[in-house]
Amino acid sequence: MGVAESVWMLTFGRVLIGLAVGCLSQTVPLYLAEVSPARTRGMVNTVNNIFLVLGQVIASLVCCGFAVAETDQGWRYMLGLAGFPSAVLFLGFLFLPESPGWLVLFKGDNAGALQVLARLRGSSPEAVQDELQDIVDEAAQQTEGSGDWSA
Repeated sequence: MGVAESVWMLTFGRVLIGLAVGCLSQTVPLYLAEVSPARTRGMVNTVNNIFLVLGQVIASLVCCGFAVAETDQGWRYMLGLAGFPSAVLFLGFLFLPESPGWLVLFKGDNAGALQVLARLRGSSPEAVQDELQDIVDEAAQQTEGSGDWSA
């Protein structure tokens, strides 16, 4: 958006960024909850929220710095710099494993889910196998009730 040549380009960029932020606001906490051990799940999502707010504070301070500097194109720098954390986040996503719950529920790949759990947990094979069984049981309950809205 820092290179926008018209109001329409800027508006399109803002709408696109808004949709992306909305999607990430839904999927990141869900992914974190699925890959975190049950005992640390709440803490992991709380730390995620703290870092989101910290990022917003830093972004606001950077924007204030550009406003105080009174540069003619300061708004371009503000909007252009927003692409840097997004690029880093995107590159990080490329190295994340698929969630074990998704592998079991949508792909039926219990072996893949076991490998991901072993990589994420690093605990005993028995504990990983027990957690996988919990995931498989939960997936079975979800698929049994699919299509039926009654309780």
